[in-house]
Amino acid sequence: MSCNADFLQPQVDLTTTPGWTIGTSQAAAGDIYTFGWPLRDPGDADQRLRAVEIVESHGLEIVGVGSNALDGGSIGITDGWPPEGYDVEVINPAHPLPLAHARVEAVIGIRALEPQSGLRGLRLTYENGGVRVTELVDMAFFACPQDCGDADDVLSELGLLLR
Repeated sequence: MSCNADFLQPQVDLTTTPGWTIGTSQAAAGDIYTFGWPLRDPGDADQRLRAVEIVESHGLEIVGVGSNALDGGSIGITDGWPPEGYDVEVINPAHPLPLAHARVEAVIGIRALEPQSGLRGLRLTYENGGVRVTELVDMAFFACPQDCGDADDVLSELGLLLR
């Protein structure tokens, strides 16, 4: 028997600075990046990532989603999809990811459609010890063609932070 636990706010609050920000410079349209985001610590429970959605975005698209066991270290941010040097399990709707017997991170591959692009908020759906969890993470990722400068200024220009 399983039950559902939803820790879900309807949207991220675009009037506040995100809790976490990841940025990269020297970006060009067509560049592909991969970054990892750890799921909540399951304790001794198994985890299985089910889905990742971007809440708000400007100038980018998802090219792939998967999971990575954190026992080998976090992906952080890297070029390309899928990321080289990591054992990433790619989500395929026809075949769910196997249970991980360790803490995992969601791995998201994104393509910049414009030189300056970004996202705000991730909606993660996963199983934690057989319990379905939907979590809204207020984080931001952005890419800039040159030095990005202040993260809040970049997010504001992209419409991902309202001041």
